[in-house]
Amino acid sequence: MNSDLYPDLAAAGSLAAALDQVAADLGVDLVTVPGDWGPAVSAGIAALVPERRPLSVHIGAERRWFGVSVGARGSNSSRSNPRSR
Repeated sequence: MNSDLYPDLAAAGSLAAALDQVAADLGVDLVTVPGDWGPAVSAGIAALVPERRPLSVHIGAERRWFGVSVGARGSNSSRSNPRSR
């Protein structure tokens, strides 16, 4: 993880840890699971519905952006949202 692009995530230790902290600060019940690309740069958010896969969140390597992938078993839809500072 590029700590210049993601000082907030670097301070938390990982994307998953940052998500857990924000959820706790907001009082949101959230269960993070390991991401597909390693804990520093990706995380999953467990689904409450059994037939749903976890929501996948990942970050960009060369510029600050967050991608989100969602889908039911057997399908997948991806969205990326570039966010610059």
